[in-house]
Amino acid sequence: MDISGELKGNLGRQGREIARFMAFDPDAYVANAPFSWGPQLFKGHIFIAEHNSGLWSIKLQEPPPVLTGTPQQPLRRILAVGLWAVAACVLLVGTPAAGQEPSYFVYVASESADEVSLLRFTPGDGLHVDKVISVGFFPAEMEGPHGINMDPSGEYWYLTLGHGFPFGKLLKYRTGVDTLVSWVDLGLFPATAVVSPSSRFAFVVNSNFYGEHVPSTVSVVDVESMVELDRLQTCTM
Repeated sequence: MDISGELKGNLGRQGREIARFMAFDPDAYVANAPFSWGPQLFKGHIFIAEHNSGLWSIKLQEPPPVLTGTPQQPLRRILAVGLWAVAACVLLVGTPAAGQEPSYFVYVASESADEVSLLRFTPGDGLHVDKVISVGFFPAEMEGPHGINMDPSGEYWYLTLGHGFPFGKLLKYRTGVDTLVSWVDLGLFPATAVVSPSSRFAFVVNSNFYGEHVPSTVSVVDVESMVELDRLQTCTM
């Protein structure tokens, strides 16, 4: 989507769509039934968590030249360049030793298990689980990790827990050792989280899935002190 200028109303009806990708896969857990969320941009690729078919890596490209007499192509096209069976994630690239292939690390949040897995992919060696990190505060309750993201510096990663009594949380972990640093209570069902380019603020979408259709909110969090600075009202779910 083109998000330049003033953003008001339904962006889809304003001619702002640049490209669209639907993750159809006949071999998925549920065949040809895209259920995607949490797209993240990393070095020119867009990584999409797909509930039925795993993680897609796609790339925005210029379209091929349009030949005379052929139908017009979209302004851009999106090319799927890879597929791995994982869920919501953030990606890191390890620094290789001389003469070795780089390793790619993926943090994967598993909502139904209250776990975050750290996966390592090295060309020629495949994909392996490095560690599994248990998250949450109540062993007898499923707290539902939803959104996961990392600050641009790579020093910390952040995880939302959607289920609470009644509110969810944003958790801060130190990358590498993967220890919990701090947390803050937010609104109902906090889900997708992003970190500002300055690594100073996190923006977390609180979701109101049940009860009356009332507006939801976005929490603004100072990630140094892990204090919620503001809660911005948005739209109804």
